[in-house]
Amino acid sequence: MDIYIDTIHDLSSTLGMESSMIITKVHPTLNELCGISKNISDSILDKLNSTVESLKEEKQKRLEKVNFSFSVVVLSSLQNSMTESSISSTEKIHI
Repeated sequence: MDIYIDTIHDLSSTLGMESSMIITKVHPTLNELCGISKNISDSILDKLNSTVESLKEEKQKRLEKVNFSFSVVVLSSLQNSMTESSISSTEKIHI
């Protein structure tokens, strides 16, 4: 169970989210009992697991957006560079 909590802390930090709010949504007592040995139900473990999976999916979506944005910037830069090179060559011919 602590592995789920640690993973939620790590992922929420990476995503700029408040981990304590996320953990409290799973079950209000989880933040209060952090680090204390406890018995929890299978349903809470299932919720923790689905929360971790949801955060991983959100992280992946954001990484894909960053990669896409980076690709667009690189392609735009290449296109501008090629256009400037083409204009420069054309100007030399007319001189």
